[in-house]
Amino acid sequence: MEQVDLQGRKAVIAGGTGGIGGGIATRLASLGADVTIAGRKKEMADRQIEDMKRVAVSPNQTFRFIQVDLSLIAENKKLVEDVIQNDKRVDYLILSQGSPPAGEYKQTSEGLEEGFAVFVVSKVLLATQLKDYTDTTVMIGIAGMTPKDESLDLNDLTLENANSKGKFGFVIQGRRNALSLDVLAEELGRRNPEKRFFHLNPGMVKSQAFSNSNANSWLKRPLQWALNLFGSQPLEYAKVPVDILINSKFKEEYVQNGTKFYDQHSRPIAPSPLVLNDQTRENVFKKLVEFAGL
Repeated sequence: MEQVDLQGRKAVIAGGTGGIGGGIATRLASLGADVTIAGRKKEMADRQIEDMKRVAVSPNQTFRFIQVDLSLIAENKKLVEDVIQNDKRVDYLILSQGSPPAGEYKQTSEGLEEGFAVFVVSKVLLATQLKDYTDTTVMIGIAGMTPKDESLDLNDLTLENANSKGKFGFVIQGRRNALSLDVLAEELGRRNPEKRFFHLNPGMVKSQAFSNSNANSWLKRPLQWALNLFGSQPLEYAKVPVDILINSKFKEEYVQNGTKFYDQHSRPIAPSPLVLNDQTRENVFKKLVEFAGL
């Protein structure tokens, strides 16, 4: 990872109280950045802020926590207002909120499927509403899982119909999430050529992603076990997104080739033909923005 001095730079990390987002927050703090983290749990945030203070390179660095429930549109809008008012200009926006799909259909109080609300809709709202206040946006998701054909019903992104037909599960959740974030990064990148938007696939990273989720799926325990056994450490993986943020090589790749998608080893991922199809991408983007209440 390229070593640079980020003193004076600001980062906002949704889902930054632990896991991958926490690892990124700690990495950026160790390079001198001021970091704002957002999430639900104050206890986790307090621990994360202590971790950042331990690695800070200057007593002038600032770290703060915004307590929000990112499954709710109203709370995401509250976060946008807070960032604009208090952080004003942000160098790096990192959207790491949400757990991997666990195959359970559960709705929020606003009527959206919970996994979709946190993993996708929250990122849509924050990326679109804060794009004018930041230069680079990184979304932690599952790049590379987007289907290459229309086997996924693009008129059922909430998967409500799939659920009613007994077809809801973690595979279709994952494909829907991947498509949505691929579309978001690609469409925002095309509409805002002066800025950079990335969608990354971290692979398996040790975290309490499933334990901290509200899902009651029978898959939670084996999936959490697999993460703990085979996953890399969050702080270790965090080198990848931080390098993409600060390394001039990735800026050059973006400018020259429009590369927006990377795997856990910083290798480019080719976008799905669905995402490159203008009509399909624009239609999905329009639906996502509507879900976000924009």
